[in-house]
Amino acid sequence: MKPQVDDPVNIWALPKVATLRLLLLTLSNSVDIRRLMIDQTNQGNRQAVHLSDRQIKGLSAYLYTYAQPEHCYGLELIYPDQANGVLPPYRPQEGLNLEQAIEQLCLHFELN
Repeated sequence: MKPQVDDPVNIWALPKVATLRLLLLTLSNSVDIRRLMIDQTNQGNRQAVHLSDRQIKGLSAYLYTYAQPEHCYGLELIYPDQANGVLPPYRPQEGLNLEQAIEQLCLHFELN
């Protein structure tokens, strides 16, 4: 049975590279990430994950490790006006270390 997008996710069991699981686990140990939904519909890419805010429609982030230096992340922050096509997407941030990526995600989703 295919998992639903809004089912609780076992981060350890995600079919993602260890670097992404490390970030998600570190983030979940620092803040309450239950407000975030980890999209499991695109299981084919082990080097990327899409996070969505459960409360604010269109607020999301695309986190990836492909084409990045070792132990670094790329992050595309998506705002509701971009998801609706009102604004063009912002340029992704690349080469972020673990702490920088977590800081950006916390600011973007207002996690504390």
